[in-house]
Amino acid sequence: MKKLLILTLLTTYSLSTPCMILAQDYQGRAKEMVSPVEYKEDLRKLKILRKKTENLLKSLSDIEDDFDYAQSQEELYMSHILESISLSYFNDGNYTKANKILNQARSNVLETYIKTKPSSMVEARTLWLDRGTIVNIKTKEQMSELFSKIADIGINIVYLETVNAGFSIYPSKITEQNPLTKHKDPLKWAIDEAHKRNIQLHAWVWAFAVGNTRHNKIICMPEDYKGPLLTRYPYLALKDYKGRLIEKKQHEFWLDPANPMSQKLLLSLFKEIVKNYDVDGIQLDYIRYPFQSHKSTVGYTIENVKKFKLYTGKNLLKLKDKTIWHEWKAQQVSNFVRKVSQQLRALKPKMKISAAVFVNSREHRIKTIQQDWQKWVDNGWIDILNPMIYSYDTNKLIKDLEYLNKAVSGKVLIYPGIAVKNLNDEDILDQIDAIKDMGLMGSTLFAMAHLTPQKSKILSIGPYKNRNALIPNDNINSSINLILKEYIQKLTNLKKNSKYTFNVNRLINYAKFIKYYLNNTNKPSVSKVDYCITLIRRLELLTSSHLPLEIKSDNILVDLLCNYLKQANLLLLYEKHKLNVNRK
Repeated sequence: MKKLLILTLLTTYSLSTPCMILAQDYQGRAKEMVSPVEYKEDLRKLKILRKKTENLLKSLSDIEDDFDYAQSQEELYMSHILESISLSYFNDGNYTKANKILNQARSNVLETYIKTKPSSMVEARTLWLDRGTIVNIKTKEQMSELFSKIADIGINIVYLETVNAGFSIYPSKITEQNPLTKHKDPLKWAIDEAHKRNIQLHAWVWAFAVGNTRHNKIICMPEDYKGPLLTRYPYLALKDYKGRLIEKKQHEFWLDPANPMSQKLLLSLFKEIVKNYDVDGIQLDYIRYPFQSHKSTVGYTIENVKKFKLYTGKNLLKLKDKTIWHEWKAQQVSNFVRKVSQQLRALKPKMKISAAVFVNSREHRIKTIQQDWQKWVDNGWIDILNPMIYSYDTNKLIKDLEYLNKAVSGKVLIYPGIAVKNLNDEDILDQIDAIKDMGLMGSTLFAMAHLTPQKSKILSIGPYKNRNALIPNDNINSSINLILKEYIQKLTNLKKNSKYTFNVNRLINYAKFIKYYLNNTNKPSVSKVDYCITLIRRLELLTSSHLPLEIKSDNILVDLLCNYLKQANLLLLYEKHKLNVNRK
């Protein structure tokens, strides 16, 4: 009888759910042999996830319009039943069967948790579309199928790996085309398919790293092949003080960033992309020097020694403290970023420029890789920062985001990198949540090759289920208006549906006044933006203090309401910085 009940439950709930793929996946991953310790740990995690889901349901039931509370409660109830059945098998010593049913219980809870989570109306859902995935696309029809999948996930910005290890994926007059894309133009295909689906397409380009020993194996070249650019221009190679081209435990060949010819070559390559293709932006990767330790440093050429002496008055070969040398090299990279910004925007003023960067402290970055992204941000040379955090620990992610927020002070939009390959479903959701909780309005998934059908489905029915999300900096005023509209709608629903009888009109009217001011002012100015920032911060303070005690004890709800205002504030800070930069 017990087996018949189990079969009926599993069949009914895995075939009836719109997220059937979750149930199938968890059943498919049930281990052949499961120990009692592993089972108890999985059971503990199930209880935590269910409690988190129950809290989320309780918090959002009064403010969400299209919310099937009864169905969600039914799914949670079914997880309790399956858990009980699983425990009976566990007590009989059948750990494998117990674990299989426990996984089904978890899939029910996870599905409810995913569907319950709010989906932002203003958000950059950004994806790195890697070379490996691109070279596997053989026809325009296959590219269309790929972008249909990307659109179904809810992505609205794609960073397409356009220049990799010195090769272009398109027919180029500056460098050689990747031999695996010869006689095709994947860049044109991708732009066409992205724009059909209202997805932005940014060209992701490797900057100073122009050869790669691991890539050489893929294209059947010798391991010591330096790439097409250094093969053609060997005098531009970056070397260490012993004349080596590759640093220890690394794989890249590099152009010397301090050589003006290196910068001119890369600029001509990037301009070729912008002139010939309707890209929406450029994503700079490897925009730095290779990693160096105190025992190994790079860039010692006769020309650089002379230039260093000219600009600093110091003899590089006699320096004991190399701090000024590292700063000088960082300045060479920054000079290049400035040129990219000025020259590409001259060709296409609405061009978005972003950079994939490391999160370490400025002191550590200057010493080891000479990457001074704070200078790029302060001068308005980049619009978007994509920190490659790639953390498996959400707490570490939060610490890195706190550092980033403090370092940039709202002067740039931050879309942190999430490495989805080794993250489980909950971790992906938790990291996207952590990013939103910091008031940030986007994240960047690394990479398309690692987005399994299940992970894609989780994103599409969960945090990305709203397909019409605005990209934050496309139109700052429209984005802030939509954020405030959502804030007002949530408060209106709370007033209408909840058991609480407090008056939220003060908060609603304050938000409506800010919207009115935004929409009825003349040309934006720093003073007007400053005034709006003051208004938003006051509203955030009112929101956290004006709600009754019962609501304030619900951190999920209060955080959600305040996060709307944090996002609006960050957009205003970003606009203020742009206005200040343009006045210089």
